[in-house]
Formats: sequence, structure tokens, C-alpha cells
Amino acid sequence: AAYWRRWYESEKARGTLVTKHHEFHKTLKHCNQSLQDREFYQRVFLDYRGRMYLSKGVVNYQGGDLQRSLVEFAKGKTVRKADMKWLWIHLANIYGEKGTPDEREQAAKKLKKKFLRWGKNPAKTYNEWGKACTDAKWQCIRACIELATLKIIPKHKSTLICEIDQSTSCLQHIALIMGDEDLAEQVNMGAEYHDVYSDVAASLSRLSDIPRNHSRKIVKTAMVAWTYGGTKWTACQAYHKSDIPYVQRLSARDRYWLADDVINAIEWRYRRAVDYTQGM
Repeated sequence: AAYWRRWYESEKARGTLVTKHHEFHKTLKHCNQSLQDREFYQRVFLDYRGRMYLSKGVVNYQGGDLQRSLVEFAKGKTVRKADMKWLWIHLANIYGEKGTPDEREQAAKKLKKKFLRWGKNPAKTYNEWGKACTDAKWQCIRACIELATLKIIPKHKSTLICEIDQSTSCLQHIALIMGDEDLAEQVNMGAEYHDVYSDVAASLSRLSDIPRNHSRKIVKTAMVAWTYGGTKWTACQAYHKSDIPYVQRLSARDRYWLADDVINAIEWRYRRAVDYTQGM
């Protein structure tokens, strides 16, 4: 029985990896054969909450990391000095830095030499940024290329999409619905900033020896699945697709136990959110 459990876990992991590989090549094939450098429009569905969903497209900006790195605005804009703040914050976000917007901007600027080196020669430095940028490596190198281009051509008209998104919004909604002030404080609805993912990662000793942005991504991967109703099994399937070296070195079975540890840590730290999800 133990053998077949391990076999099933390994087979599931291989299947997940095959799917990821297929999606990668499907995206590249569609871009190279159908889109190339041509302008195109995307159909948008607007739901009753005001959320927009892009549909009816093989490649769209709500797709995976690779798709988001390839999609650009059709018309560029000159980047003013004040606009650079948002490029730095975007780089910090996709590299995996934490903190307030100002802290993230400064953290990205400290990595400027590294980002420029990657952006000037992406192919030769792949082994560096491919391992370091585990949060969104294709978007990261695309932003590095933009930074390097602006360094050489200050009046370059940028077509890069810099995304601004709300962090841990599911936990924030739960705090609001429950009227839970303590949970609200924990998830950045108060005066003090908390990096939710890093806070959980810090409580797991098994993640203490790996880079901070990697441990943060490990927690984020599981928490996103969990806040949308997923389980340890769901988080484990996401780990099978992960580019994080620590996760890749684990066996399929060990990834499940990693998911178990991370979800337990999340549920221990945000017990009031557990009450809500179980009630629902």
C-alpha cells in the first residue's frame, strides 16, 4: 500500500509537469505563429462585482507568468523620472521583496546592478535569474530588459505593463465580513504593515535556510490555494509546478508533507479565518 501511494504521488507530479510543459509550448507557438508583433484586442467580461476577466484568447494578461511577460501595450509611453518609482516597485514585487511601497522601491534599487546585468544579457545570465526570480521569473526578466533599455535610451517609449494588485485580499474580505479587528490588523487593514507570507514562513524552521523570497513564495503558493477553498492536496499540486529549487529537489511525497506543514502554519496563525472557511 505504501508503495502504491508513493507511485500515485509521483505519477500525479509527472502529469502536472507535463501539463505545465505543454502550456509553455502552446503559449510560445501561438505567439510566434499567430500574434508575433501584431496588435490585437482582448475580449473582456465584466462581472457583477466589477471584476474584469479576459476571455476567448489563448494568450492574455490574466494567464500565467510567461503570458504576462509577453503581452505588452500596443502604444508606448515615455517614462518620466517620477514614473520610475512604479517600475522599481514592479521589479520588487515580481522578484519577491516585501514591505511598504517605499521599502520595496528601495529594496529594488539595491538590486539595480543585478537587474541591469540580467536585462543586458538575459540568455547568458539565465541560470542566475531563472533560479533567483522564483516568484515570476519571466515577468522579472522582461522588467529587467526594460530597465536596461531605459538606462541606454532614456527617452525609450515603454510598452511594459506594470501591475498593481491588492495583497491577501481574501483574508481582508474575511476580516471585514466577520467584523474581526484582530484579523484585520494581521492582514494590513490597520496602521502597521505585515508581510503575511513572510510571517508564516518565519514560523517554519524547515524554510529558515533558503532565500527569503523563496520561502515567501512557498507560503504564498499554498495560501493562495487555501484562501480560495483549496486544501493541502491543492497546495501540493501547485508545488509540483514550482520553479523553486528547494521544492524541485523534494520527492512528490515530500511536497505533500511540505504542503501539510505550510497549511498547518497558516491555519494556526489565522485561526479566525479557519472558523469562517469551515462555517462556509
